[in-house]
Amino acid sequence: MQDPSFVSRQTYAAHRYYSNLRPRHGHPLTIVCGGVESMLPEYRVERATFPWYAIEWVIEGRGFLKLHGHLQELEAGSVFAYGPHIPHCIEYAGPAVMRKYYIDVAGDAARHQLDKAGLLAGHALVASRTDELNDLWRWIELEALESPHGESDLCGE
Repeated sequence: MQDPSFVSRQTYAAHRYYSNLRPRHGHPLTIVCGGVESMLPEYRVERATFPWYAIEWVIEGRGFLKLHGHLQELEAGSVFAYGPHIPHCIEYAGPAVMRKYYIDVAGDAARHQLDKAGLLAGHALVASRTDELNDLWRWIELEALESPHGESDLCGE
């Protein structure tokens, strides 16, 4: 499958999966897609909105994030989210490789769950248990690949 147009081409290495690019309405939470990307120095993604809610976690390197007009530095361990009607800009800051995981989700509970976790407050959080988060991200990917429409048991509230 060719990558959809919303996926950045400013990467030199990426592993992506697409579970359900057309999520059905009425489900509490659906995994749309996800993956891990290593950014090129010119990496810059700027959007006024996004069709789903995205959670991103920087695992290596540095970057900049602009959410709700506020610029902040990203470092390894930074976790942030954005979604419909949330303007955002993500940039590579170098000099080391910037690598990040991402997962896009849809559904009636997506905004509520991300807000409850503090991820829609307009700034990045810093994860302290990165080994566990790394394992979780890999588990979500495996589960999403096995689920026919991204609606696996892990998506339950």
